[in-house]
This record gives sequence, structure tokens and C-alpha cells, in this order.
Amino acid sequence: MAKSIFLTLFFAISLVHTQAAIIKVGDILDVTVKNHTELSMKVQVEKNGFIDYPLYQDELVAGMSTSELTEAITLKLVKHFPDPFVVITRSNDILITVSVFGEIKHPGLYEIPSRSTIQEVLFKAGGPSDFARLDSIILVRENDKTVNIQFEKFLESGDLSLLPPLKNNDKFVILSGTSGVRVKVIGEVAKQGSYSITKNFNVFDAIYDAGGPLTTANLNRVQHVSYENGVKVVNEIPLQRLIDAGLNEKIPHVKGGDTIIVRKKSFTWRQAMDGIRDLVTIIAAYGVIVNLGK
Repeated sequence: MAKSIFLTLFFAISLVHTQAAIIKVGDILDVTVKNHTELSMKVQVEKNGFIDYPLYQDELVAGMSTSELTEAITLKLVKHFPDPFVVITRSNDILITVSVFGEIKHPGLYEIPSRSTIQEVLFKAGGPSDFARLDSIILVRENDKTVNIQFEKFLESGDLSLLPPLKNNDKFVILSGTSGVRVKVIGEVAKQGSYSITKNFNVFDAIYDAGGPLTTANLNRVQHVSYENGVKVVNEIPLQRLIDAGLNEKIPHVKGGDTIIVRKKSFTWRQAMDGIRDLVTIIAAYGVIVNLGK
């Protein structure tokens, strides 16, 4: 029975590798990470052969197979998340044109895959401004039909049914409000998710809004992902060293649409103490054996 199951899995994996599509410039890839909506998205292979995906920028993907890219992204994510389950497929999606106005970093027209989400539209436009009201985004469709999108409720619940499918020529209006900015905090924190914070919050404040770091968190390698003029910028912050040196003023502030990634320690004092305890046990046992042999 076990042998039969093993052979079935072996042939299934072989079939996936055999049928894996070769990625080309212009392809739209559907990246799904189980239980991580913030990492599940559609990305397009740019003219330079790269994709704009968290933790996997500036690496050539054109010419790889979808299975090879799946393995490569899994190896990246496993450093930050336990047992990530990644599925990447080449989408047959078509491009549509949408426009974004109001409290957004870079208002204007954008070409996106038709099966993208509103969340991806906002990131494409650089993210909401510090004054954006996200509890109700106005969607204007043909014949001036309007739809109120409860985007903030979606961020809190992850309920995709709150986001209507996109259509060509959709127009999104981001209203001004006083609800503050929203940032994502993921990785080694007590409560991963999207949080609404007020102005002048920094990376340290955002982490503690997410329940604080876990004991496994490496606070000297905190990644701050932001957008500057529509370009994604990833900075690594030695947060613990800045705090220990009393340099709180050098901790970067967060903006709407930013993401904070708290990485995991590669080695902890608990692991060291466990190793020392095991060594002491071995030495003590060896001493007992030697004494018994005398």
C-alpha cells in the first residue's frame, strides 16, 4: 500500500515537471501561497525578464519553468515562514485598463491582468496616501454606475467576496479621510496582518501594533518594503542596534502601502543552551561508563 502511494506521488510530481510551462517575457503568472493572501498575487514578467514579487526582486525568471520558479520562491519564503506551500501557474489572463484617482501615490491609467484584485491595483499605483480613506473606495463603471468597496473590511477579514471582479475601463476613486495609514506586518510577530496606524509611526511602532516580535525574531534584519515614485524599495533595518544605541530618530517612518517583514533568527540562545545541556549529559554519561569499567 505504502509503495503504491509512493509511486503515485512520484509519477504525479514527474508529470508536473514534464508539463511545467517555460516562462517568457510578458507572461502573467498566478502566484498562490496557501494561508498567505498578502503573498498571493498575479505578476507580469517585465521586459528585463524579472518580476515584481516580495522577496524575489532582481532575479531573472524568463527562461525558467514554472516548477523551477515555484521551488526558487519556496526556498526564499521558507526562511521567513514555516512550510510555505507555493503554487505558480502561467495565466491565460488578458490585460485591461483601469484608472485610479484621489488619495493615491501615483494616480493615472494602468494596464493590469483582468483577474487581478483591487489590492494589486492600489500597489501598482504606488499605494494609498497617508490621508486615504479605505473603508469605502468608490468604483465607477460604464454608464456611471457606482459601487462602494469595503476595502478596509477586506484587509481585516481576507474575505475576497468583498472585492468585485475588475472590468475594462473601471475607475477607482480613493477618498480622503482621517483613518490614518495601513501597513502590513508579516514574519516573526505575534499577529501578522494589515494595521491602521496614525502619522509619524515608525517601523518599531508598526511591529508592536502587530503584537510585538516573537522570541525567534531577528530584529537586526527587519525589511521595510515601500514605494518611491512607483518603484519598490526594500531596505534592511538593524532595528535592535538602533534601539540599543538610542538612535530612535533613525528608525524609518512607515507610509500607506508599506510592508514590514520581520525575519527569523538563524540561531538562538535557547538552541545554544540546549546544545550545552546535551553536551553535559553526554560527558556525565561517559564518566559513569568509565567508572563502571574500573
